[in-house]
Amino acid sequence: MRLSREIREEYNKADAVAQQADLSVRTVYSFVGEEKTVKDYSNALEGIVKLGLKQGLAKGLAIGSNDVTFVVWAFVSWYGSRLVMYHGARGRTMCTTFYQTIVYVLRAGSRKGKVGDPQGPLSRAFGSGMTNVKYFYDAMVASKRIREVIKRVPAIDSNNMEGEILQQVYGGVKFKNVMFAYLSRPVSLIFKDINLLVPVGKTVALVGGSGSGKSTVIALLQRFYDPQGGEICIDGVRIDKLQLKWLRSQLGLVSQEPALFSTTIKENILFGKEDASMEEVIEAAKTSNAHNFTECHRPGVTER
Repeated sequence: MRLSREIREEYNKADAVAQQADLSVRTVYSFVGEEKTVKDYSNALEGIVKLGLKQGLAKGLAIGSNDVTFVVWAFVSWYGSRLVMYHGARGRTMCTTFYQTIVYVLRAGSRKGKVGDPQGPLSRAFGSGMTNVKYFYDAMVASKRIREVIKRVPAIDSNNMEGEILQQVYGGVKFKNVMFAYLSRPVSLIFKDINLLVPVGKTVALVGGSGSGKSTVIALLQRFYDPQGGEICIDGVRIDKLQLKWLRSQLGLVSQEPALFSTTIKENILFGKEDASMEEVIEAAKTSNAHNFTECHRPGVTER
């Protein structure tokens, strides 16, 4: 069981290398890092090989030890025959000893210690069955992360329909003394007492180096995270008091690296508003400068 847990941990390291290379495959190719990535992945698998050899040896010893009883049986047969042939022992005595060995060794675990007792081979069957416990433990270790996700109660529940809904949204945004750090790096503060005011009807650009917190501002405004201190307001109302699904439906985001689902342009636009009309879809395409190279607005033409 210990080896199964360690093997799973080693597999996680190898998986991390593969996932990172897959997600950043363009970067890997641009810097000609294929060989280095393959080498890192191979090095991550070396620990699995060593642990697998240990596990195979442990399992082999466990399965092989079940046959020790036959070794005892063979030894009693050989030694008993020599006693009869060369030391004048009686065959009857040897047969009695032989069957007593079966009772106490091969039939250990029976209720009455009698040969032929249907409950006799319990200990041997138990010993053989224990070698398969590994597979149950492998399944438990593999499902650990899944079980953690299932049992986790999110602090921000996107399905929670409680909260306020504003009748009119003007778009004033205010960050007041906001403090924030990611859960993976609680010591590294991204924001410390940050104050930001976006007046109604104004366009504001956040400029800064990589990692300065520009994307974090948007993530906080969409409530993908909650700040550790301070408050974020829209039109004077704290966003944690608003209904989360409604709040996100009022925001539009175009990332610098947009991702499209494997469906039509129309259906991709509808992810933002499922009940939108065709006119609204076309207007959204025009607003995002995607109207000229798509054909979803032309009647009789397959949507692309």
